[in-house]
Amino acid sequence: MIWTLGLFRMDEYIETELKYMSASNIKDLKRFIAVTCGVANEDAQPLDGVEIITSAIYSNKKLKSDGIVHSTRMANVQAILRSYINSFLLHRSAATAAPSAITSLRHAITECLNAQLSQLILSCDLTSQSTPRSPATIAIYRTQQSFTSYLREIGVPTFSVKIAFAFIACTSGQLPTLKARYLEEEYAERIARMSRLFNDLTGVDRDEEEGNLNCVNFAEFHEADDNVDAVGMSHRDVVKERLRQLASFEREEMRAVGRKLVEEILRAGGTDCKRRANMIKLIGEVAELYVEIYTVTDLSNRIN
Repeated sequence: MIWTLGLFRMDEYIETELKYMSASNIKDLKRFIAVTCGVANEDAQPLDGVEIITSAIYSNKKLKSDGIVHSTRMANVQAILRSYINSFLLHRSAATAAPSAITSLRHAITECLNAQLSQLILSCDLTSQSTPRSPATIAIYRTQQSFTSYLREIGVPTFSVKIAFAFIACTSGQLPTLKARYLEEEYAERIARMSRLFNDLTGVDRDEEEGNLNCVNFAEFHEADDNVDAVGMSHRDVVKERLRQLASFEREEMRAVGRKLVEEILRAGGTDCKRRANMIKLIGEVAELYVEIYTVTDLSNRIN
């Protein structure tokens, strides 16, 4: 729970403090995250496939690019990101974890933070495209990327669910069966999908005001859809209803997979199976709690 709140703070920090950074600086930060997490070395290609910046040199004290030392602001950003990363990697539980568990944790942190930065780039792109429109309409993001590919590659990974499961593996070990491990990955994916969709559903107005990309900005939500009875509804409400249907579907799927996962853990047995099953259930319950909070008020505005 504490680390989840920490990610909310990190999310808000990235959205506000890094919003006007150049694309080049954001790419540098992605590289810094990968190196700090230990999933890339200084000579490896960046994870997102962007060509490595010539003569880029990274260290724990400063970041250089083409021989130019970045500003104090960049150093401060790095310090904050490093502190967040180390809160996991330097935790006493991680120090005694199996190498495979640590590797999974490193990759989960990298994927999550880099997705946050990718989301920021897309939001800036959306803002640059925006034109004056009536309050009843919603901006459509002009992009070749589909909504489903965005959700899979960026929208879902911004949530810290995989970090939570990877950290549990560091403290409690790997799940006992292949089926359980498979279901755990699916469960994490469903929780993150549910969280993203409900987060965007309740944050349409806020994201519009702040210039943040929202699922409803994708063209698919503005096309004809027989699943929504649009009689008497504004276009804005129709778009929200389409998103609500997807969010509700993901919540039901998440619950179903969670039940199967808990059943498999208990069936496999073991001295720690009940505790592990309770931890799994707790993650789902916390995720649903955030959903309920979001339906009442925008949680991000309450995290100071």
